[in-house]
Amino acid sequence: MTNQELLEIINLAKKNQISVESLKRILKLMEIDGAIPAHQTFRIKLLITSGKMKDKVLLSLLEQVYQKGCSNWQNVLLLDNHPILKEYLKENGSNLNKKVWGMILDFVNIMPLDERLERFYVKELSFRINNLSIEELDFFHKVLRSSMNTPLLYSTWYLPFFLDRKRTCKNRNLLLGILKTSLFGFGLTIDEQEIKAKKIIHCFDLYGEEFASVYGSAIKVVDNLEIPRVTSEEEIDIYIELFTLISYVYMVKETAVKNFLTSFYYSLATNNEIDTQQRLEFVRNLSDINLILKDSLVKQLWNTYLDKGIEGMKVLKYAFLNKGIKTNLLCKNFLEQETSVEVLKLAREVFRKNRVRKDEEALCILNDLKTPAEKIEFLHFLDNKYPDINPKEEENRAIKEQELLNAYQAFLNNQIGLAKLEESLYSSEDLTINLIRKKKHNGRV
Repeated sequence: MTNQELLEIINLAKKNQISVESLKRILKLMEIDGAIPAHQTFRIKLLITSGKMKDKVLLSLLEQVYQKGCSNWQNVLLLDNHPILKEYLKENGSNLNKKVWGMILDFVNIMPLDERLERFYVKELSFRINNLSIEELDFFHKVLRSSMNTPLLYSTWYLPFFLDRKRTCKNRNLLLGILKTSLFGFGLTIDEQEIKAKKIIHCFDLYGEEFASVYGSAIKVVDNLEIPRVTSEEEIDIYIELFTLISYVYMVKETAVKNFLTSFYYSLATNNEIDTQQRLEFVRNLSDINLILKDSLVKQLWNTYLDKGIEGMKVLKYAFLNKGIKTNLLCKNFLEQETSVEVLKLAREVFRKNRVRKDEEALCILNDLKTPAEKIEFLHFLDNKYPDINPKEEENRAIKEQELLNAYQAFLNNQIGLAKLEESLYSSEDLTINLIRKKKHNGRV
């Protein structure tokens, strides 16, 4: 610090009515090996202009934490907004070490002006500060940071539960994260939060983190969703798939959740009389929002799975996801009735062609054929019959490409949901184009 800088600081102190004693304390505080470097000079000016150095308590607390080497020492000034905590630290601050001071000042930096929270914090802090290890005291602050905007924090069981060292710190951390994601910030009443939080915790104890996490996401949108009773790892995996789908269905269309819970798909997946491994394989390979709510299609896919196995079911699924195939009765009937997976795979490829789907006479012939060999031969004939794209199809293809590009851009611009984009993609499987979002002249999209 130069003599000119000191003169400037003195004038600032006078202007801000800082006492000579306080000025001396600030100057001594900011010394490093007897000198005050440039960055410290800047800090002195900020402290003076803040006007808070006239407060002897704040200045005393500032000296304590600065001398202990706390990097967040400036947060002491925020204590002016929290008089209850400030008074507590005035009486007890000298007994705190650097790490504890650092935790408190980090929390002060985010603590809102909320007298109830402040009183709660001081009460709990004073009760626990001498009983918890540094690690547990840090977790105590983490619980507060995660929960301070929710009424659940003030429940008599909530904080003691998370500070119960009978549970591992890892599990408490995991549960806190699940509750924060599932419950906090969604406008739930204290009773709703209590019920759902206890269900999630019970679910965690029964089936572990992954199950509890997806259950928490599902119970966020389905109030009365009970914890299922499961007896095997495969059954757990089925419910993980279903609960994940509940959240996905809600994102796509809120009102569809009720339909999903009463759908053939859901009842099939949770039917304990059906082989567990079969149900798991089926739901893992059929999670498309455009199909799972359509009972008639799911029934056909399930029957196909039973008759032709998972590969046959997947071929039919992809065919149903192609709007052009699904809405063509001749193509749809052929696929539903066919028993050969080899024929199904070839038929799906050939049916992608628009001109094949328009050739009703040929499709009628195909439907009348009996043996797989005859069908394969005829499908190759159809594939070769329409090898090139005629001018009209070229025009239609260009339109479809533009529609797909528009859908992609609309999805990225939050104008349509993921389900609509998927529908466009499945309906355009016969196309191969680069999806590029068109940018405006100013470089924005």
